Amino acid sequence: MKTLILGAAYGYRPSDLFPFVISLRRHYQGDVLFVTGTLDTESANFFHQYNIMTRELGNVFPNARDIQLERYRIYKSILAEQFADMDRVLLCDVRDVIFQDDPFKFPAQAELEFFHEPAQYNKCQCNGGWIKNVFGQERYEQLKN
Repeated sequence: MKTLILGAAYGYRPSDLFPFVISLRRHYQGDVLFVTGTLDTESANFFHQYNIMTRELGNVFPNARDIQLERYRIYKSILAEQFADMDRVLLCDVRDVIFQDDPFKFPAQAELEFFHEPAQYNKCQCNGGWIKNVFGQERYEQLKN
């Protein structure tokens, strides 16, 4: 089975990614690709050390948070260009995820699976704040519950 983990690490330092990468590589040795900005030597060495492919976008996003809205279009392009033959793909945040097992160990329950946050936006300052900042108060009010 061909698998891929795909995430956006644009604007992140190796120290931001260390928990994700170390826990992932403890359980999964398959393909991983991070979308990044321009890589410095430390970051390039980190990704090489842990066998993580990168798609460098350069400095196209003056505000690193802008990738949050664009990453899915970028992922679609990467998948079509490079990984059309994958059996399973995990689109995943890379800064705040820890792996406890191989994410592909268990059979898929459906063709497309979603996983969600444990709290509604109105009970989560982080995600609720993100919705407000990106989409505004009016949209937050529509989505908060």
